[in-house]
Amino acid sequence: MPTDKENWYELWIDVVEERFEETKKDTFAILDALHTKYKHEYIRFPEKLIVLVYANCAKLLDIIYQGVTIAEIRKNADPNQFFTESTLDEQTPWADDLLSRTSYVDSGVVVCILYTGINRNHKLITPYMQTQGMAIESTWGTSDHDGHGTNMAGIVLYNDLKRYLIQNTIYNLNHSIESVKILPPRSQNIVSLYGAITEQAVLLSEISNPINRRVYCMAVTDATSSTNDGLPTSWSATIDQLSASGNRLFVVSAGNVDSSFLQKNGYFKACELKSVEDPAQAWNALSVGAYTQDVIIQPTQMTKGFNAVAKVNELSPYSSTSFSWKQQWPIKPELLCDGGNVATDGTNYFDGLDELSKLTLDKDISRNLFSTLWATSAATAQCSYIAAELYAAYPNLWPETIRALLVHSARWTDEMKNQF
Repeated sequence: MPTDKENWYELWIDVVEERFEETKKDTFAILDALHTKYKHEYIRFPEKLIVLVYANCAKLLDIIYQGVTIAEIRKNADPNQFFTESTLDEQTPWADDLLSRTSYVDSGVVVCILYTGINRNHKLITPYMQTQGMAIESTWGTSDHDGHGTNMAGIVLYNDLKRYLIQNTIYNLNHSIESVKILPPRSQNIVSLYGAITEQAVLLSEISNPINRRVYCMAVTDATSSTNDGLPTSWSATIDQLSASGNRLFVVSAGNVDSSFLQKNGYFKACELKSVEDPAQAWNALSVGAYTQDVIIQPTQMTKGFNAVAKVNELSPYSSTSFSWKQQWPIKPELLCDGGNVATDGTNYFDGLDELSKLTLDKDISRNLFSTLWATSAATAQCSYIAAELYAAYPNLWPETIRALLVHSARWTDEMKNQF
């Protein structure tokens, strides 16, 4: 509970949608009048305005007395480094606590992650991954050779891991995960074979357990095979066929803007110019891009002079678009989830900063339990989590209906409308 000592708190303020701007303006005016320190950046949710204020118990009471309708007061979350830079002995009790508070129901819904494999031995993964995993080639093994598969699994299972680590409430989980390794530990796949590889991965998972209802989560894209104009390829056509003929739901990442492209073109022009990558142009796949909610950088020797590139609720600097495509092709991505932010000193761009990324799980469990993930991979994992939980709640819906619910419940933020 707040004490006499001042600290940063999140104020979750009730707001009527059509009076959002008025409520925000009135809230800031009250904070100014009370000489209360606060961040001008804010987060907008349906029926909620979230503002970060520096206050103690007395000041919080003054804010309430002035008429601000506060639904919740939350202590500002610790930065991701609190978890990623702590020792294994310090991380373990946090993981054990979350594991003890997780209520798992096997609904028969599984997210099949097509990537680099998953470390099933992670204590926050083992109970929710029934098999060791599969691979396209037996010589590849099923372990996570890169780390990204386990990173994806952490978000597919927990969505907002940091939030649930620091809370003391029950976490309800209604889906499990499985893994098909489609990337070799050494060398690379032949691009022309990606369609066949994806189809083989789907069939492997379904043969292993034909009863499960699946969401296929894939954050693998290829820039070299991309047409950059929305035209189909053999890979995207395979996903279209698998989705339509087999009634399957594919959640595919849109592909990323890298830091060198940002440096060359600047934000937001780089996002306009960078085309969604193959196979995310598939009509029947749910293609996922990224927006950002992370803008605060703790000053260190490494980040001195750096600021976040995008503002809260703007398009993430990582996110590619179909802005350059001709009108006969679909608008991609259909949906954005939180993919973090990029830091800049005005000239150089720095990606993968822990504070501007999503907290997740690490594959190297002998050294670390927690890691971070960013860009459209993180966003795709979140979207897969949402799709799976919807599937579990409404088991009689078709995969295409789940896809439609996700797309039609999405809304452009005001910040995105201003950008475009």
